[in-house]
Amino acid sequence: MSDKLNRRDQVKECITAGTYTKAEIAEKLGVNAASVSSQMTYLRWMGHYIITNPETKALSFCTAEEAEVVAETAKASRKVKEAKDPQARANTLAKTIKAQEKQLATAQDKLAKIENDLVEEPEDRDLQELLAEAQANVTLLVIKLKRNKIASADLPAPAEVTETAVEDDDAPEAVEDSDELL
Repeated sequence: MSDKLNRRDQVKECITAGTYTKAEIAEKLGVNAASVSSQMTYLRWMGHYIITNPETKALSFCTAEEAEVVAETAKASRKVKEAKDPQARANTLAKTIKAQEKQLATAQDKLAKIENDLVEEPEDRDLQELLAEAQANVTLLVIKLKRNKIASADLPAPAEVTETAVEDDDAPEAVEDSDELL
């Protein structure tokens, strides 16, 4: 692998080989797996579709159609599993609620900061737009939390919820939890 390639191109080269897992790419490049994930996100934004071999966990590129089939199959499989396992659904929903509560606190802090800034500069149009967006984010999170808490009432008590963040690729099936809010 050429040292002159930027990190994204190095990751792309490894994925093109089709034999490396995310952890192996990270090790080969001397970075952590989160860095590889970030580069994979950039590659996806650039129109490169990445799939994981379910047996070997090796990453490779595919067509948009293949990626869609894999995504739909995984989504259907997850829904079937969750429908059959109420405890798993309860655990996943509890993690989602915990993450949304953290997002809500952050959104409320951001809203308060913008409101304070507007006191000093009430005519600032950029701040007024940011205020409207921050208010909408808080409202959206409140609605999502309410829906998820209602849904969790019909499930068994969740097992212990940890502080680990849920990655986008592994986002739980909950009420509209995939939106980036801030």
